[in-house]
Amino acid sequence: MEYTFAELHFHTKESSGCAEVSAYDAIPQYKENGYDLICVTDHFNRNHFWDHYYEGLTWEEAVDGWFAGWHAAKKAGEVHGITVLHGAEFKFDGVPNDYLVFGVTDEMYYEIPYMFTWTPEQFSEFARKNNIFFAQAHPFRPNQIQTEPTALIDGAEIFNSHPEVPYDYNDLAKAWAKENNLIPICGQDYHERHCMVDCKTRFHGEVADMNTLKLKLFTREFDIITPDGEIHPSK
Repeated sequence: MEYTFAELHFHTKESSGCAEVSAYDAIPQYKENGYDLICVTDHFNRNHFWDHYYEGLTWEEAVDGWFAGWHAAKKAGEVHGITVLHGAEFKFDGVPNDYLVFGVTDEMYYEIPYMFTWTPEQFSEFARKNNIFFAQAHPFRPNQIQTEPTALIDGAEIFNSHPEVPYDYNDLAKAWAKENNLIPICGQDYHERHCMVDCKTRFHGEVADMNTLKLKLFTREFDIITPDGEIHPSK
């Protein structure tokens, strides 16, 4: 395989309250539009664990519920021939920013509860020790604050193609990432069917597991393809 065409920012109705499309319906849409790989990045923050806090579910039961979208997407991927991996969009208590995270294992979510109570500094240290890719999502969207020091993160989402967000923010994010030598990534921020606008990450070679995905992100072995068809190298 010469390239792997991927989505790095995808939310499921099963696990993200703001999403409107189930994983079973979204995966075929991705197949129709030429994607080989999807990373499920459902929201991981305090608000999405209300059933643990207010309904008395154990942490393990709450994580099982949060995994619903990931498990549904994986099953749909097996049916439609798309690789599905598990990432997350983190938000830490008291911090307005969103972060795309790739490499936290399923076991870690069960064994290390309440990671959303950490600071970005604490998570950054954890990420370095565990080879986790840590990037700020849409850093110039309103109410977001650019992470400082930028050494805390590995990358930044320089192109977020959600159609309801002005693209002007992407130009600011691209300049900020370049100035601070952050690895540039992109995503459709898929919540609704109209989010499918063919923004893709084009990895060089085959990507079939999380370790390979992380390696290619860290070594910048990919390009960004924007909806207008332009190709933007990551190096």
